[in-house]
Amino acid sequence: MVLLIFALPSSARARPQRAGLILIDKADRRMTLYENGAALARFRIALGFAPVGDKERTGDGRTP
Repeated sequence: MVLLIFALPSSARARPQRAGLILIDKADRRMTLYENGAALARFRIALGFAPVGDKERTGDGRTP
């Protein structure tokens, strides 16, 4: 979480927004925040080395 806060553009930190929906696209490694059907912001995110698919065991590189 700390990395995400520092990765936000200064304009996003200056004016807090409230999102009604957070959509994570693991294949594209992006997080999109929505409110009332409109995209508020998009961010690149870091995931495991093999994020797509179900988490099966520790160390498989998948993100649940």
